[in-house]
Amino acid sequence: MNGIKVLIAEDNAAYRQSFSRMLQQEEGIEVLEPARDGREAVEKSEYLRPDVVLMDIDMPERGGLWATRTIRERWPRVKVIILSFHSGEAFRAWAREVGTIAFLSKDADPEEIIRAIRMAGDATTHLLPVK
Repeated sequence: MNGIKVLIAEDNAAYRQSFSRMLQQEEGIEVLEPARDGREAVEKSEYLRPDVVLMDIDMPERGGLWATRTIRERWPRVKVIILSFHSGEAFRAWAREVGTIAFLSKDADPEEIIRAIRMAGDATTHLLPVK
């Protein structure tokens, strides 16, 4: 399949499945095998080569901020979008620092998440505001 390859990194199985089902309905988006923690997100990024990673912050093993920094250092073309219920400015600042291109709430409108993925998957998009 040609399109935007998306890796979902989320420790909660219900959220993993929900995001996966939502994205599988979208033309031009290919959902890759998910990761259950930050360590697995880095490992799977190496061999699956996603275009975009949807990353949770709080995960066992290694958290999403560590995984984001590691992925961005090793594969700078991979874009990372944080999906979290954490909304404080400190989390957003940390997300910006490690190279996240967007920070969205897990309960954001699905269209907002899909729009962020499509923008991130566009090769000409270099940075989305982490508001």
